[in-house]
Amino acid sequence: MYRFGKRSIDNLQGVDARLVYLMSVAIATTTIDFTVIEGLRTKKRQKELYKAGHSKTMNSKHLKGLAVDIMPYPTAFESPIHIWEKLIDHIEYTADKLKINIKCGRDFPTLVDYPHIELRA
Repeated sequence: MYRFGKRSIDNLQGVDARLVYLMSVAIATTTIDFTVIEGLRTKKRQKELYKAGHSKTMNSKHLKGLAVDIMPYPTAFESPIHIWEKLIDHIEYTADKLKINIKCGRDFPTLVDYPHIELRA
């Protein structure tokens, strides 16, 4: 059983309560430790990511606190794909149990974004 450290807790500030709850339950029940690397985002930050090609939109759900980016811990973006798949499967399973409707960035058609988890409504 894992729990979030200060960085993740800070990065969940301003995020929709449903998504915070989902992340809290997911971290407590996962076999793969993870961290929240970004939650609520400023327009300035979004513009930087858009210009760098890391986002395809200036209308990100991060701007309204409706999305988070996560990362397996202590690994990084280079984590083997099976670790990402197992982690995202766990988050989707947890969301389903909690009846929280999410969309995962691994399912985006144009820019696969494993770290991204957003509320659908």
